[in-house]
Amino acid sequence: MSKCKLKVSRPWIGRYLRSELAATYRKVKPIQVIQNYAAAKLQRQFAAAKFIEVMHRGHRIIDIDESVIRYTDHRQHGWVSKN
Repeated sequence: MSKCKLKVSRPWIGRYLRSELAATYRKVKPIQVIQNYAAAKLQRQFAAAKFIEVMHRGHRIIDIDESVIRYTDHRQHGWVSKN
């Protein structure tokens, strides 16, 4: 079985995120204090474990990070799900 190497452009990814995932490209806001509470940290750890589990099964994942930690990420905009 041969492996296919697919090269995809940034504009194509943007169109895919808009049409298939109903995502929009918006201004990034810093995370809130509540997002650093223990419950929120546990939720992120659980999500990371699921992420690794799905990748281990051979699925491909497009990660859309909807948060930013002030002073470590200098992005002005990011993708956000409409749902």
